[in-house]
Amino acid sequence: MADRILADTLERYVLLYNQHLLQLALQHRTPIQAMKDWQKQRPDLFKKRVSNRTGLDT
Repeated sequence: MADRILADTLERYVLLYNQHLLQLALQHRTPIQAMKDWQKQRPDLFKKRVSNRTGLDT
C-alpha cells in the first residue's frame, strides 16, 4: 500500500514538474515547452514529435 502511494506521488510530481512548473534555467518555460522549441530549431535530432500528453509514459 505504501509503495503505491509513493509511486502515485512521484507520478504526480513528474507531471507537475514537466508540464506546469516554469524553470529559471529554461528561460521561464516548462521542460516540455523547451523541448518543443528545441525540436523546431533542430528537428534532425528528434525521432518522434514532442507532445504534451497527460498520464504515464508506457
